[in-house]
Amino acid sequence: MPEHTAAALEYVCPDCNSETRLVTLAPGVYALQVFHDDTCPSTREARS
Repeated sequence: MPEHTAAALEYVCPDCNSETRLVTLAPGVYALQVFHDDTCPSTREARS
């Protein structure tokens, strides 16, 4: 995994105890997934 991806993995949602995962889509192409917990206001708004 390239060094510059470390900063992406350190992302933390300011509203909850989110977890992050870096997924390889293709060689050299990554997507950052952020998993918010049930207390997160962003998650509640998205489900409404």
